Amino acid sequence: MIKRNIIRLRKNYSNFYIKSCISFFCINFILGCGTPLWMTVSHTAADVILVHKTGRTSGEHGLSYISGKDCQFIRLLDKQNVCMTEKEYEKYLLKLNCDVYEWDALGRVGCQLVK
Repeated sequence: MIKRNIIRLRKNYSNFYIKSCISFFCINFILGCGTPLWMTVSHTAADVILVHKTGRTSGEHGLSYISGKDCQFIRLLDKQNVCMTEKEYEKYLLKLNCDVYEWDALGRVGCQLVK
């Protein structure tokens, strides 16, 4: 009876160890800590090109595709929703009450200073 319990405990410990290792690997891979350097550099280079061409990163494109809205993470700095419909974005722009709007390199909108 005792021998069976010890074998059962070892098996449970082994399953826990395997699940912990798999979870640790998956979390690190998702966060980018487990990816090879060439993959990280390639993804960053692709994002730089994508931002230059479209104004949004691959993550923003993916979130926009899933949500069906225009998503930009930079809006968090202005304490706005990351994803907005066209009407919500228009209301946001009108709330700024600018004569002339301008967008910086990161895609943040603001009022242009008139000189």
